[in-house]
Amino acid sequence: MSTTKDTLTDAFLKTIGAEDKTSSELDGLLDAFNIIVDSLQKAKAANDEKELAKGTIYSTRFLDDVEISQITTFATNKLGRKCKLDNEIDKSLISGFRVVIGDKVIDGSLKNELAKMKNSLLNQ
Repeated sequence: MSTTKDTLTDAFLKTIGAEDKTSSELDGLLDAFNIIVDSLQKAKAANDEKELAKGTIYSTRFLDDVEISQITTFATNKLGRKCKLDNEIDKSLISGFRVVIGDKVIDGSLKNELAKMKNSLLNQ
């Protein structure tokens, strides 16, 4: 974060012609600039939180924290945005899991694999 802020500060100083300003003028401008940068960073963090994709992992048993974390990481990478997933039981899946986030579904269940195999055999 400080590297980005330092880079922005250097660009700002160059833009305003810092060599023509007094020390007290520069201090005031830099203070104002840093307040703006901090505010923008906080606004971005708040916006990132709003963009958190919330969903559910359906599984045949309750998953432990490590399993939920692994599936959450997988879903985050697949969707390209941070995910927060709850866990619910769905015995009809037979085995595996199914993730539902809005209208997106990641289905790694045995029920889904069997349905694909059935469709494949029927379409031959």
